[in-house]
Amino acid sequence: MIISFFRLDFGEKKWALKAIVWLLWSKWTVKTRSFLAIRRVLGRPLSVKERPEFTLSPHEKVMAMTIRRALCRARRIVFWKKSICLVHAMAASRLLAEKKIPYVLTIGTQKEAMFLQAHAWVVCGDIPIVGVPESQGFTATVHFINDPTIH
Repeated sequence: MIISFFRLDFGEKKWALKAIVWLLWSKWTVKTRSFLAIRRVLGRPLSVKERPEFTLSPHEKVMAMTIRRALCRARRIVFWKKSICLVHAMAASRLLAEKKIPYVLTIGTQKEAMFLQAHAWVVCGDIPIVGVPESQGFTATVHFINDPTIH
């Protein structure tokens, strides 16, 4: 994996390194902070009924796909292999917010047997960024949005 990283062009390396930094920050934040503190960085909370749809410009679509690829690469490079979805979603939200690209981070729940499971995923317009395939069967509980056009 490290060898393939060195074969990337400079721009892809830069994005992968940014993604690694945000994954590290997200993992540290989840381990050391309460959810109330974490909630502040996720975006503006909305009820499930209020999920907005964003139309992305062609440039925003390209950037969203670049961020998606960078996160996929970073997840394969990081030294810890088991990571929770909230860490991935937080890293994705920070990368998207940095480029002022609107996103929806959703946290959903699923009751399986006697246990309640939770999952987080991020969608940017119609582009799934992280956690979307695994979100099947989960019921959205809350959405967090970041829309730079809303003040």
